[in-house]
Amino acid sequence: MPRTMASNKYMSVLIRFLVAMFFTISLGILQQSEQWLPRPGFKPPPKHKSFQATSRLSLTKEFSPENDTSSNSSSQSIAFTSNVYSSADIINPKTSYQVNETIQIRIIARDIHNVVKTCGGDYFRVKLYTAETQSSWSIDVTKDLGNGTYIANVTLRWPGKVAVIVTLVHPSEAVRVLQRIRVVEPGKSIFTGRYSRTSDSGVNVFEDVMCLPKVIQNQPLCNFTDGRTGYPWFCVAPSNKNLSCDDWKLYTSDHKLCEKYTMEAISKEEQQIFKVHKLPIVNHPLPVNVIGDFNSWRKSVFAYQDSLPSCRPGQHLHNPSPSGFYSKNIWFSDQCKLRRFTKTDVLQCLQNRAVHIFGDSTSKQLYLEFANRYKPDIVGNSPKDKSERKAGPLYAKSAKFNISIHFKFHGFPARPSSFIRKETINYIVNELDDLKVDSRSVILICVGTHYTTYPLEMYEERMRDIKAAVQRLRKRSPQTLVVFKSANTREHAKLLYQLHNSEWYIRTLDLALREVLKDSPELAFIDAWDMTIAQNFKDNVHPNAVTITNLMNNFLSYICHEAPKPQ
Repeated sequence: MPRTMASNKYMSVLIRFLVAMFFTISLGILQQSEQWLPRPGFKPPPKHKSFQATSRLSLTKEFSPENDTSSNSSSQSIAFTSNVYSSADIINPKTSYQVNETIQIRIIARDIHNVVKTCGGDYFRVKLYTAETQSSWSIDVTKDLGNGTYIANVTLRWPGKVAVIVTLVHPSEAVRVLQRIRVVEPGKSIFTGRYSRTSDSGVNVFEDVMCLPKVIQNQPLCNFTDGRTGYPWFCVAPSNKNLSCDDWKLYTSDHKLCEKYTMEAISKEEQQIFKVHKLPIVNHPLPVNVIGDFNSWRKSVFAYQDSLPSCRPGQHLHNPSPSGFYSKNIWFSDQCKLRRFTKTDVLQCLQNRAVHIFGDSTSKQLYLEFANRYKPDIVGNSPKDKSERKAGPLYAKSAKFNISIHFKFHGFPARPSSFIRKETINYIVNELDDLKVDSRSVILICVGTHYTTYPLEMYEERMRDIKAAVQRLRKRSPQTLVVFKSANTREHAKLLYQLHNSEWYIRTLDLALREVLKDSPELAFIDAWDMTIAQNFKDNVHPNAVTITNLMNNFLSYICHEAPKPQ
């Protein structure tokens, strides 16, 4: 009996201990997920307060498949999907097809040992292409049967010999690695902040420290959390007694630490998986024969384009996928009637208007198109330094036509490649709340590329906040046009760029943005994703000039739906 009582007592203590441990671990996980996001009703501490940080998620934690519980495969025997052995074929093929006929492409994934895969998760993309007419159409494959087989429904949009190109963007094993390093150990972007001041004796004193959009483990910190949005930003406090938090002047990405922490997150065996990246399936269907005369078809497709409704806000809610195709490298939208703008058209369209562009360098590219292509009628300002040249604020004006174009980079965690002044970086939410607009104002927003190394929840939170700020702005000025542009494809010169900016990451951000905007008929949307996966040029984070022209035509078609009638 005493032994039983002791045993019961022991079990009671053990249960209490396990319950306590469960709540402690749960709280820790909750704190880790919350550290990237502003809390509701957040009131930041005093802006320039140095303090000792509490224990947080370490950036130096090592990863390998051995301690990765999300993967069942050993790093020594990763049989990842192969583009050489995988195959694609047309279901129920025919000798010829009609324009606008839909065909089904079946993809069967096989691994590097030529064994059929029994699970899904691979990232495939299908493109239709005719080189002679520079016609193309592309779609990300989303019908995953979960057993190594994928189905893509594709529509034949033009006549001629049409090649069917199936690309393995990432094997499923690479996707799992990307998921892990974003969710389990996020934030591989490390920043360097610089404190500097000139002493009374005229000596320039400076110190470089680590900065992050979250609390940094076991370091005295300067808290630069934004007082209006609650978005966190911390820098290690200066150790030099002649410097204080008030002396923070510059910041940049720390490329060496970014690469160190990112490459430590995957094993050498996992690195091999990423050699299969954006490679075409070797065993692909033969080109299909689509009946028809191209020149006659081309006349009809221009008539089809003109028959569509004018480009207006809310059409993204009913957006077909994909949203269009190229012919002779001209984008034909299936969503709305795109105008083809001449220089005269652009100047007439923008007369007496102010255009405000916020976002990353892909939206800056559209600003530069206005500032550089339409000289001398529209002239851009001369940036006063490299910081302003990179991040703005930039503006271009036309006195003759009363046009003004403005650009500002989005807020932290923007990833500049060299030091820029911290005051050139401002949160879009605050900019929109402070912006004076009227019925002739136009706003373009594009945010995405710089969020690929962070949890998806962080990006979703920022986009919801931006949408809320847009809604507040439109209460002040209901006729102001607001256009969101999706992210686009990009190049990946080395493995690090895949791990930081994989198109799988970019696509998840793109889908998250569409989800945020799905109940916003008052907003317009430019589908840069569809336009760049289908383009006939090499992928680049800053697309080819031809692709930019198509994006500009889309943007301007929202501003000026119809060409002015001849006098």
